[in-house]
Amino acid sequence: GELVGLDRDPKKIVERVLNACRDLVVPSLPNLCPQEFTYEGKSIVAVRVPEGENKPYWHRGDRRFYIRYGNRAEAASRDDVISLVKCKTG
Repeated sequence: GELVGLDRDPKKIVERVLNACRDLVVPSLPNLCPQEFTYEGKSIVAVRVPEGENKPYWHRGDRRFYIRYGNRAEAASRDDVISLVKCKTG
């Protein structure tokens, strides 16, 4: 794809992303690593989300669990959630 860049203040974008992660993900995502930088004259924000230790994570907005597969996330099935909980509780 084409790199477009931001049309708003990068600090406000970072704040919005961090607030969404805090407000919409349960349990909260720890250690988010936002970075602001300029690339080819365009303002860019990147947020690194390290693998969490408190799986499974739940999206409060659509009331679903998601499973990460590489660089994408998919909604977890009922069986996926049961498996994650069993793994966590031993």
